[in-house]
Amino acid sequence: MGELKKIIAKVFLRKRRQITRSEFIFALSHDLRWFSKKEAEKIFEVSVRENLLEDKEGVIRTKFDFYRVDLPHDFKPEPNFKFKFKEEKSLDVILKRIMKEKKLDEKEAMAEINKAREDFKGLISREVSALMVARDMGVDIDDVLERYHRELVEKRLKSI
Repeated sequence: MGELKKIIAKVFLRKRRQITRSEFIFALSHDLRWFSKKEAEKIFEVSVRENLLEDKEGVIRTKFDFYRVDLPHDFKPEPNFKFKFKEEKSLDVILKRIMKEKKLDEKEAMAEINKAREDFKGLISREVSALMVARDMGVDIDDVLERYHRELVEKRLKSI
């Protein structure tokens, strides 16, 4: 997480306290030339998921004091940094959000998801069950719907 914090701090120290998502991605891919646009988008997503960045109505803010990050003047991310992040599956993302927002441990959250699945006699996937449970609990999962749709499409394409 230290390397990711340094990357974020470098962007915000060059820019200002709040920027847009596109400014963040542009800074990483064009200003600093550290990553491709796609890699920069991935870094943004991971930063939000890891609770280092907050995206409120298109305005991005850090969730930590970037002025306090120990950042050498000539800082550049290590060459293999972009390969460290594996995208989490939708189920994992939903599970973590339920646990965090509803203060449940993993066992309790999975029990809720499995119960909802059993209510449908196992005819729905765990992911769909998790989406339903999260929605019923008032957990915001709108962004995960798009990710889950993408996973379904990729899975379908692989089976063809």
